[in-house]
Amino acid sequence: MPTEPPAVAPAEPQPAVRPDAEAAVDPLAGPPPEYAARVAAVFRAIENKADAAGLAAAGVEAQKLDQEITGRFGEVHSHTISIREIRGWLAMETRQAETAVRWYLHTIGLQARLWPAGSEFITRSAERAVYAWSVVADPERSQVLGGEVLMMLQHALGEDHQLAVKVRRHLERQAAAGQRPGPGTDRPADGGS
Repeated sequence: MPTEPPAVAPAEPQPAVRPDAEAAVDPLAGPPPEYAARVAAVFRAIENKADAAGLAAAGVEAQKLDQEITGRFGEVHSHTISIREIRGWLAMETRQAETAVRWYLHTIGLQARLWPAGSEFITRSAERAVYAWSVVADPERSQVLGGEVLMMLQHALGEDHQLAVKVRRHLERQAAAGQRPGPGTDRPADGGS
């Protein structure tokens, strides 16, 4: 199953000129050919989420792929970021929302080192992080994670970005009402988009 991602502090938005354009290959282009079949097998297992054994095997394979791809391309590379996004998705599909939030926050931090502030890739990961946070069941963990999500959104997208504003307002409403965020409270139902 998905393990916790490595800790990455929020990165300051980077200038549009990247130091290593080779690392910023289009993540939509897919994995390198030598990993494509294995990544596709992980996708198939996730899509067949009723198969618990298949999901467990996919988690192990995703971890192996992460190690191999990171070893070959380095941590701040779109191939590495993509497999870690997949690990976040796998965590969501196995009902590990808190772990999914952590994976998405981790990938946003890496992306902020690779892509310009507010890029489409960062924004999509941020939307996934907000959605995953919105389904964390434990109210106390949700509150802590909400602060971490907000901090990352502000760093990666800017304080005035609609996702950051939505999360900040939600946390402020909860604090003013003396409530802790969680299921059944006034959560961003649309995942922040």
